[in-house]
Amino acid sequence: MALQDARFEIPLDTLTEKHRKKVRRVLQDVTVEVTLDRAEVRSRSEVYDFLLEELPFTSGACRELGRAKYEVFRDPEDPETEEEREAWRRTYYLNDHEGLRVKVELVLAEPNRRVFYTWGSYDLAVLPRIWGRSVIVVVWEEKEDALVTEARIFAQVHSTGYRAISGLMKGVVADTVRDKSAVFIRAARWVAEEVAKDPEKLYTEVNGSRHLDKVDLERFRKRFVE
Repeated sequence: MALQDARFEIPLDTLTEKHRKKVRRVLQDVTVEVTLDRAEVRSRSEVYDFLLEELPFTSGACRELGRAKYEVFRDPEDPETEEEREAWRRTYYLNDHEGLRVKVELVLAEPNRRVFYTWGSYDLAVLPRIWGRSVIVVVWEEKEDALVTEARIFAQVHSTGYRAISGLMKGVVADTVRDKSAVFIRAARWVAEEVAKDPEKLYTEVNGSRHLDKVDLERFRKRFVE
C-alpha cells in the first residue's frame, strides 16, 4: 500500500514475523483511513515517549483525575521468561466502557514514532457490534518548547454485515474510528502537558490510586520526579 507521507510508512522488514503478518494484513485491505488533526503539546519528547509505552499508567492517571472513564491494563498473569515479559509489557487491553473493547500491541518503537496494532470490537448506534483490526501510527516532532503530534489510523472491518453496506456506512465507521481509536492518544497528550508543568504535583495527585499499578508509578517517579 503506497502512503504519500513517509512518516506514516511502516518498515515491515524491521517488525517481528508475527507483527509483520498482522500489519500487512491490515494495510492490504484497508476499509477506512483516518488522519487525526495536528496538535501542539506543551511537553517534552521523553515524556510523550513514556506515556505512549506505559498506556496503563496514562489511562490510570486520567481516571484518577477525572479526565477519562476508559481503562487500559495488561494481562494480570505475570510471564515467566524475559522474552515473554517484553511481549507482555507491549500488549494492552483497552475498554472504554462505551462499546470499545480492543487488544493493543505496540509493534514498533522508534524516535518520535510509535506503531500500534489493534484487534477488537466497536458498538455503533446504527449497526450491530462490528469487529476489526487497525494499525495506528503516531508521530511527533519537537518544536521549540512543544511537540507537534499527528496520527494516522488504518482500519479494517471484518463484520460481514458491514461489508455488504460499506459504501453507505463508511462515513459512520470513519467517525467512530476517529473518535474511539484515538482515545489513548488524546490521553497521552493531556498527561504529557501536566507532567511538563509539574511532575511532582501529578505524582502526588495519583500516588496511591487504585487505578495505577505501583510498579508503573514507581517507574514514573524515578524517571521524572527524582
